[in-house]
Amino acid sequence: MLQNNIRRKYTIPEHKMKETYSVHLHNETFECTPGYGIPDEKSLTVQCLEGVLKYPKCLKEGFCIIQQQEMVLNHIRYSKGTVIEHGQPVVFECTEGMVPLNNLEGKCEKRYIHYPKCAEICTSKG
Repeated sequence: MLQNNIRRKYTIPEHKMKETYSVHLHNETFECTPGYGIPDEKSLTVQCLEGVLKYPKCLKEGFCIIQQQEMVLNHIRYSKGTVIEHGQPVVFECTEGMVPLNNLEGKCEKRYIHYPKCAEICTSKG
């Protein structure tokens, strides 16, 4: 749980931690540790299926979510996921037939990404 930056939402006394288990189809609710957050709060509740709990992962506060609408408007694409951790660089690509107007690298800073722009190639008819 530590590597996913989560803890059980309901505190369990230390001496009972070894006795803690989940049964099939039982829901477990977690919370992010201080300084971390998650894009979808609902994903903090997971169900035990056949002895397996798929732990949610909380990200350092300030994470960014790639906005499809922004990418369409700027004629760019990114295919490596939708959530970017704070401080992480993001390298976009131009959509087919477009060329970059500026650097294609953005960076997630305090929940904001500066999206690069691509435009259509201009050709002169002569």
